[in-house]
Amino acid sequence: MELKDFLKNSRHIRHLKGMKLNELARRTKATSSFLSQAEKGTTKPSLDSLSAWAKALGYEVLVVPKESEEGMVHKRIQLAEDVLRGVADHLIGKGEK
Repeated sequence: MELKDFLKNSRHIRHLKGMKLNELARRTKATSSFLSQAEKGTTKPSLDSLSAWAKALGYEVLVVPKESEEGMVHKRIQLAEDVLRGVADHLIGKGEK
């Protein structure tokens, strides 16, 4: 999953968990303004910020290094997307009950 997709999805997940932006800011030690800008895609968080953000939402960041074999990288990215999609579907299902 690309960074912009994570940021867009994280806002949705935050809402599903009933977490307000100021609570996420408190948990990540970032400002609400910075987090809002990142969710909108107008700024990019550092890897440390992204890791804290994911942890605050109950997830971990998986960094996939670039490899010379493009197919292997694509398979790993696809697997990560499938896992995240399953988690999002599970959370959305819980939110509808």
